[in-house]
Amino acid sequence: MKVLGYTVGVTHIGDFLGGEFYSLLYLIIMSIYAIFVATKLIAHMVDNGSMAYLLATPVSRVKVVITLACVLITGILVIGFVSTVGDLLGVHWFVHHPSMNDTYFVQMNIVGALLFCVVSGYCFLFSCLVSDERTALGLSTLLTIFFYGLHMVGDLSIKFDWMNHLSLFTVFDPQSLIHGHGHFVIDSISLLVATVILFGVAIVGFRRRQLSL
Repeated sequence: MKVLGYTVGVTHIGDFLGGEFYSLLYLIIMSIYAIFVATKLIAHMVDNGSMAYLLATPVSRVKVVITLACVLITGILVIGFVSTVGDLLGVHWFVHHPSMNDTYFVQMNIVGALLFCVVSGYCFLFSCLVSDERTALGLSTLLTIFFYGLHMVGDLSIKFDWMNHLSLFTVFDPQSLIHGHGHFVIDSISLLVATVILFGVAIVGFRRRQLSL
């Protein structure tokens, strides 16, 4: 039950959403988006030579990479917003007396979106620094699976609980957050700072990178 995301059982519709959607499908959807879009925005364009057309325009390399980073982050935020609004409307339209705290539900979605801003940050970093698209895609996928694997194994037994401290996904515990038991402010600030650092390093790295276009 813990591995599947039901850390506090099922007492209202929010627990069901946390266990069924946010603990699995949401993670898969957001991970796929972050990995593939981050790779396509930079590494793919460098690989096939189309980046040369962007850099040939009277726009600095920094502005180009910042714009592409904003495209990636905007997509994450749009998916997070649609998930939040869609679930809230669905709950209040189809469930009578849902007894779900909307504020905590929104906070959970904010942490989830910020988590994948960090994931997209290191994917974008790989995309900006490595030499080819396949390597960037492989590194991003392996690191994401590694983090998720640590989190899953850490939930299996108390003996492996220490692995949770090494996983980025530990920050996002849907059922705890939806009951107001998480550290919303601290986690949000930490994820936001990590996002800024990762994208900042990616932008600087791409600016200084030697490109054979």
